[in-house]
Amino acid sequence: MKPTSKNGMRGVLWGVLAFALAGAGCELIAAPDRTLIPGEGGGGTGGAGECAVAADCPDPGECLERACVDSVCSPSPVAAGTSVGDQKAGDCQVVVCDGQGSTASQADDADLPVDGKECTDDVCTGGVASNPPVSEGTACGDGSMLCDDMGACVGCIVDEDCGDPTECAAPKCNAGTCETDFVPPGTPALTQTDGDCLVVQCDGIGGTKVENDDADITDDGSDCTLDVCQDGAATHPNAPSGTACADGGFVCNGAGACVECINGGDCDSGVCISQVCAAPECMDDVANGDETDVDCGGSCPPCGTAFMCLVAADCLSGVCTGNKCAAPSCSDTVENGNESDVDCGGNACPKCSTGKACNGNSDCVGGLCTGNTCVPTCTDTLKNGTESDVDCGGSCAAKCQNGQVCNGDNDCGSGHCSGNVCVQCVGAGDCPATGNECVVATCTGNACGTMNLDQTHTLSTGQTAGDCQKIVCDGAGGTTSIGDATDLPVSNTACLVSPACTGNPLAPSFTPATQGADCTADGAPPNDVCGGGANAGVCVECNSGAECDPASCNGAMFTEAATCSAAGSCVAGATTDCSASGQLCDETLGCVECLSPADCPDPGNECVVATCSANVCGTMNLDQTHTLSTGQTSGDCQKIVCDGAGGTTSADDATDLPVSSSVCLINPACTGAPLTPSFDPAPTGTDCTADGTPGGFVCGDATAEGMCVECNVDGDCAAGTCDASHTCVP
Repeated sequence: MKPTSKNGMRGVLWGVLAFALAGAGCELIAAPDRTLIPGEGGGGTGGAGECAVAADCPDPGECLERACVDSVCSPSPVAAGTSVGDQKAGDCQVVVCDGQGSTASQADDADLPVDGKECTDDVCTGGVASNPPVSEGTACGDGSMLCDDMGACVGCIVDEDCGDPTECAAPKCNAGTCETDFVPPGTPALTQTDGDCLVVQCDGIGGTKVENDDADITDDGSDCTLDVCQDGAATHPNAPSGTACADGGFVCNGAGACVECINGGDCDSGVCISQVCAAPECMDDVANGDETDVDCGGSCPPCGTAFMCLVAADCLSGVCTGNKCAAPSCSDTVENGNESDVDCGGNACPKCSTGKACNGNSDCVGGLCTGNTCVPTCTDTLKNGTESDVDCGGSCAAKCQNGQVCNGDNDCGSGHCSGNVCVQCVGAGDCPATGNECVVATCTGNACGTMNLDQTHTLSTGQTAGDCQKIVCDGAGGTTSIGDATDLPVSNTACLVSPACTGNPLAPSFTPATQGADCTADGAPPNDVCGGGANAGVCVECNSGAECDPASCNGAMFTEAATCSAAGSCVAGATTDCSASGQLCDETLGCVECLSPADCPDPGNECVVATCSANVCGTMNLDQTHTLSTGQTSGDCQKIVCDGAGGTTSADDATDLPVSSSVCLINPACTGAPLTPSFDPAPTGTDCTADGTPGGFVCGDATAEGMCVECNVDGDCAAGTCDASHTCVP
């Protein structure tokens, strides 16, 4: 690394010093350790000092003053409250030195926030700037405008600022701007001249205009002329003939005159002659005078059917009904028409009763007319002959009704005669059944009646077993329900036990069975346990998720554990296809990367094995305890093992004894460090022809130990001598 220059290091130290002063608010209490500056300080080369005077030192900032102390730049803080040069105008603050080399902000209520608006004040309050609006209504602009309550210079604040209204125009202030609302054209002005057939109206732009008004008419004082406006001018044409009037007559004649009549309808007599009403007559074809209809009734001849009348004498039929002469009828209480007596007989009216006049048998109720008088029969509506009462009993076929006179039971339709009167009953058994268990038939005073049973009578039908109630009569012919503590409820579930009738009124109650109790007997699978809490007394499927299907795996499909709903039903868990994300299914954890190392990819290195830890695939480097299955060299006293870092290394293996390739090498062993193969040489002269070495016959001596040679001594040669190379020479 290139050494930092002297000036460069000085700059670094000043920067560190300024940062420390500004950031920590600490005073400079010592000079820099000049031994750290290359080329200066102790052990240096004896160079000149950092400064001679303060001006030699760099500018440390507005709140630090240059100072040179013992040839070292040592800036000192300026006095607290000293104003700095960089200020923000109009923020009601002043930035000053804090006496520790840094700056601080202080309130300056003289540093007003001038916004340049004439309708706002520029205010500093305790160092906080604001521009509140001036008083509403303050003149602004060219003097014709006003300040509003939001600090804006506007044309108006209220409608009155925009001028006075007129009948047809209303100045108004809208969002600070004067506008004029004009009265819609056609609106009548307040000042009008009555009866001039004209109307003064607003013209829609603030002025007025005059229009024709045919409704603004003038009355000329005559009942028989009309008061009309036409195109703005008054006219008085004659009123139509028949118009009512009171100017010397009663009706206008259409020529402007008021006369007594125009036609008979204008006269009480109904007769008008030369516009004058005439006196009534019976032959004037008008209903007048005391006539009840045209020329009849009253002092005139009687009227025919349907003509008006006041009394019976006004009618030929002698019957006046509803002020009209009625045609002869069988109910008008007058003998008229072809009746043989009043309202009976003849071919249209009912038959006459006994004693009434008749003209033949057909006129009589009994069918017998003798001497123009109806005589007794069983149908003559009179009690006569052997009858016990009118037309009943005795020899008559008709039986008498209850309350009629009888002489025996046979005279009565009821079959009961008591005290010579037909009665409804003699005993309750004679009366009809009521069809209501709470109302029983009675016979009181020979009249059938009923009696309402009270609550002491319990109904024989309609009861609901086990509802703690019983239906009884209410004493008014109806029924009511009252408590019955013996009518215990019957539980329909194994989850409700100890049936009882409690409360007021009594109602069925049970004690909920213990949560978790078996309710299979309810026969409502899958519900088989009694619930608790909100489900107490109810046979539910579960009380907790532990009673529902656990999480499971079906191949790669993971199904979450079922949950138990608030209603006590198992809600199946969601199913996820783990294979879709290349994962396996674990019943406890769901979709995971692996279940065993066999699920993880083979690293392809015998010294690095796949692992499955917390269901996540990983690898593990084998150490020297693992000997490689391949790549070994037999008999080299070594074995290739893993090095714990994913690679291999060679380690001593004393069991990997070398294999001798010669009879002349015996006693194989592993020796040294690291272990290497070693042998003992066979005794000199040992036969080694078995080695098959060309020219080799005996094991060598000390100069050829372990080697199969031709000779060691001359005696080993068939002829000649044995030289130093263990070869027989002639």
